[in-house]
Amino acid sequence: IAIDPQWEATIREHSVDFLAELYRNDIIQNANNEIDQWILSILRQVVALPEAPVSGHVQLLLQGLEKEGDIDKQALYRVIMDGPANLYPLRMHSPTPSSSHLLVRVQAIPDVEYDIHRLRSQRLKERENALYIAPQAKPTLQSSDDTLFSLKEKTLDFLAGSGQVIQEEASRRSTWSWEHILWKDYKRGGAIPLHINLPPIENPQQIMITKQLQQLNFSDVQLQELKQHRQFIIICDGYDESQLKKNIYTTNLINQPGQWTAKMVISCRSQYLGFDYRTRFQPTCDRYQPPITELFREAVIAPFSRSQIEQYVEQLVQKTPSQATDTAQPNWTVKVYMDKLNRIPKMIELVTNPFLLTLALKALPNVVRSAQDLSNICLTRVGLYDSFIVQWLEMSKQRLEGNTLSTEAQNILEALLNEGFVQQGVDFQKDLATAIFQHQGGAPVVEYLQIRESRTWKASFFGPDAQVTLLRESSPLSRFGNQYRFLHRSILEYFYSRVMFDPFEASHLSTHNGSGATESVEAFVDHPLNQRSIQFLAERAEWYPLFKSRLFAAVEESKVDARVCRAAANAISILVRAGVRFNGVDLREIRIPGADIQGGQFDSADMEGADLSNVNMSKAWLRQANLRRTLMGGVQFEELLYLTVGARVVNCVFSFDGELLAVSTLDSRICVYNATTWAKIADYTGEYAIAISPTTRELAKKGHGYNVELGDILIGETRLVLKGHSDEVEHIVYSLDGSLIATASGDTNVRIWSTESGNSLHVLGGHTGDIYDGHQIASCGHDATIRLWDPRNGDLFAVLSGHNASVTSLSYSPNGDHIASASVDELGD
Repeated sequence: IAIDPQWEATIREHSVDFLAELYRNDIIQNANNEIDQWILSILRQVVALPEAPVSGHVQLLLQGLEKEGDIDKQALYRVIMDGPANLYPLRMHSPTPSSSHLLVRVQAIPDVEYDIHRLRSQRLKERENALYIAPQAKPTLQSSDDTLFSLKEKTLDFLAGSGQVIQEEASRRSTWSWEHILWKDYKRGGAIPLHINLPPIENPQQIMITKQLQQLNFSDVQLQELKQHRQFIIICDGYDESQLKKNIYTTNLINQPGQWTAKMVISCRSQYLGFDYRTRFQPTCDRYQPPITELFREAVIAPFSRSQIEQYVEQLVQKTPSQATDTAQPNWTVKVYMDKLNRIPKMIELVTNPFLLTLALKALPNVVRSAQDLSNICLTRVGLYDSFIVQWLEMSKQRLEGNTLSTEAQNILEALLNEGFVQQGVDFQKDLATAIFQHQGGAPVVEYLQIRESRTWKASFFGPDAQVTLLRESSPLSRFGNQYRFLHRSILEYFYSRVMFDPFEASHLSTHNGSGATESVEAFVDHPLNQRSIQFLAERAEWYPLFKSRLFAAVEESKVDARVCRAAANAISILVRAGVRFNGVDLREIRIPGADIQGGQFDSADMEGADLSNVNMSKAWLRQANLRRTLMGGVQFEELLYLTVGARVVNCVFSFDGELLAVSTLDSRICVYNATTWAKIADYTGEYAIAISPTTRELAKKGHGYNVELGDILIGETRLVLKGHSDEVEHIVYSLDGSLIATASGDTNVRIWSTESGNSLHVLGGHTGDIYDGHQIASCGHDATIRLWDPRNGDLFAVLSGHNASVTSLSYSPNGDHIASASVDELGD
């Protein structure tokens, strides 16, 4: 214990105190003073340790022991200290016992602290050979590279302060690194790092900390002790993979009275969660209160730089030489790796992603040969996965061929070898990926209980059948108890994409006879894709013209056959991701509901009569596109999140600075929202018509009776009441300088008021009013006319006609030069 740096300094000092106590009191008697000799030899070794606190403590002990005991004992002391070193066989890492040992009981250390130390030692040992490069990060995905900062320093500063949650756009490798860093710095009584892999946790919205600690064999008594007296740093991994939609900080009651005290680091790829993803992470006191934004921070891990890539390669060569060696080219040094990465076109840009860098370094020795012209090699992301999977299965095949197998297993292996072991392994994993999407909606973790689920789909992949066992154990899968998953989420997506198109299958490379339109889309019909698998297929489309032509055929077929609409949606999503432009293309009557064509180019495309229901068209180029008669229910045009209120919405008004949104509803309520976090910050009684002053935080609302009330927008307290109308007030508008307000009523009058005194300045008669822009008032009414007024004196200076029925709405152009009107006569001017 004294020489093991994994123990705290205090415990290490106590261990040598224990030896000194044995020496002083002769507790263990023996004839030749052997025990005393060994104690002095041990202390002499320990004093030579480089750690000053421990060696200094032992030095003081030895000085005190020099005069201890009778003449014979003091003589023994001088002989041991002055003679040659008699080394005691110390062990640097003693095995951690399964229960508290004598030292723990003597020092009255609570069992929970011992088990925390056991957990710390276990987790540090698991990660001692891990490769780690200190990452750089930026505040958001949209931030420029000149905002980069050290993720480690920023996060530790944040956690050391009042911050509660930091959400990192990161990979699993990052969260594992955080756990390692925090455990290395752990001090007794400090915040306890706890890594939680979210996908395997059942319902992590509830008591996830308790569930994780129970898996780590902490008892109920220990859990209560930890909940009442200790603080945690919870490192949650795989939020997007677990398909969660809730704020797990809030639902787990973190930092609530009587609950767990903790701060959280959450890894997540937010691009898969939608625009309002921050609301899933920002801390709140409870689910009904607005989030506390200052307690939340976001960090997006930046791609590796060239220097970071070289650092990673150096660690790989140093720590895992077996992986950095190829029998055909045994001298794979750091210099060789970097030379290949730099000379293969676009390879350096590709491997700025840490996981792709790992795949590339494993695949490179088998992909390149020294005699080749590296400038002619073209490796893509999907190509790296292809190479990695082949290499993995080839190594598994060699391992099985060298193992001693049962007769049954040997016969099965020979059959697999005869039919092509690699292809059989690929087919097994493709079938597994398909089953995961069909039965679990793509949730990556499969839990298999053999007795209970022997008749379910899971038995085909995780059951005891000998062939299933051989193929499963040859696949890039990890297992934790009864739970299985691919080593990385992207491997699941990769195999799922190969179900739709596999360039290594003859059937996917051959041409079809006849029209072939229906056959060309069969593979796409039952496979709802997501962004990850689309990326793999997009790269296939770039390199395989036949596959691209089948995608076009699927889109074309949807014009006449509604049954292939899902196939067409998948096809056009892949084509857009592959960079195909549809400018000026005839897309009339296509059916692509649910397609993801964000960022696609459709300028001047003819999409008349198309079914575009629920299509993601955010950032799509649609200049002069023909969208007549299209079905566009649920289309996403980069829209922001939606708010759910308790009753039918009557009116919505933004403040002029864009920071607030006021909403009036049919149940006579007015709600005010923060337009950044979309948290509700005010809720009070008010009628339908509302307006916000452009110069102050004041809201005008229809009040009791036929009055209009002006007051503070956040508390709803009334400052002025405008009285004068004899019927319901239907519209309210402020002047641009905020000094005047116009109200339109069912009494056919428009009134202009002073917002300072509340006096009615002018009454404009004739019909109900609608729009006011500060220089003139445009009003419309049931007489089918539009009237223009001067608000300064109330004079009518123009009457616009053209409609033949009631005019119901007006709107000025931004520069004020034009007015658009709408009428029940269905004519728009």
